[in-house]
Amino acid sequence: MFDGERWEPLEVDDCLRIRRVGANQLELEVQLVAANAHLCSIDGVASRLRGVEEIYELRPEPADEPCQLRLVVGAERLELVDVEHQCRQYYCGARAGFDGVSFARTERRPARHGCAD
Repeated sequence: MFDGERWEPLEVDDCLRIRRVGANQLELEVQLVAANAHLCSIDGVASRLRGVEEIYELRPEPADEPCQLRLVVGAERLELVDVEHQCRQYYCGARAGFDGVSFARTERRPARHGCAD
């Protein structure tokens, strides 16, 4: 965190919450903290791309916002891809973004209601 004179370290946690809601759908909630506490926050239902087992795509409402956020499921990591960087414009602060953010795959943790809990 920059207070106008110097940088001060601030410990924060990014959050990716996933819950299966259908054979080909996941409910996603993403909250990210970037430089100087600029935030990204988005949630909704992501559908598996047709013919691709490991990629899910979230297209939040309203439909006039051309945001496509993909979750790429790898063997060891989960990665976010902001197609054409449109989600950043609608759901992030000036110094934050989704594209390229990844999370290590871990064992299932006890369910929480959401990232902010």
